[in-house]
Amino acid sequence: MIAVALNTTLILLVPRPALAWQQFSGEGITADFPPNVLSAFKQFVAAPATQPRSVYVFSFDVSDGILDAVIDESRLLHPERQALSLRRPIDWQRSATIRLHEVETANALMVNPQQCAWAPTGQTVTSLAEEQGVFTCWADGLTAADGVTVFLAAPTARLLVVADPAKLKESLQRMVAAYKWDPTFVTANFGPNAG
Repeated sequence: MIAVALNTTLILLVPRPALAWQQFSGEGITADFPPNVLSAFKQFVAAPATQPRSVYVFSFDVSDGILDAVIDESRLLHPERQALSLRRPIDWQRSATIRLHEVETANALMVNPQQCAWAPTGQTVTSLAEEQGVFTCWADGLTAADGVTVFLAAPTARLLVVADPAKLKESLQRMVAAYKWDPTFVTANFGPNAG
């Protein structure tokens, strides 16, 4: 116990501890997040808004956590700004599934292109992980013709601003119609008697 406490103390006291030291000891304190992505997130959050905005996040990963932290920092430093909220398939209050209404009404969408996992057309999507893979591929392929503009395109984060909600909804409906969905998704999006 003394060695662990001493190691943690030393790592915190050294201005720039070696990454090898951090990895070996399991004490990571150096952020390794692309500065251009962080800068884009800060710019996106700081954009003036006259009404509350929401971002639908399809994937849970470091980018999601960083964007969440930037939003929290903005709330603390600038409480006068309109709130920007994140919506996700899991909110711990409802069943875990993607809700179409929340995607359609979001002002922006965020995905990690590396988590794209297409399923063959007509296949039944049977889990949240499969839903996220299919929706990530769909969102990663969206263009201006689908009603979005690209705010950020990075290897692990793609942030899309919704410019035309009607076009986005049409694109979403086409994609959803191409698959069969598990009962949780169907109930959450079309009601308990759908099927």
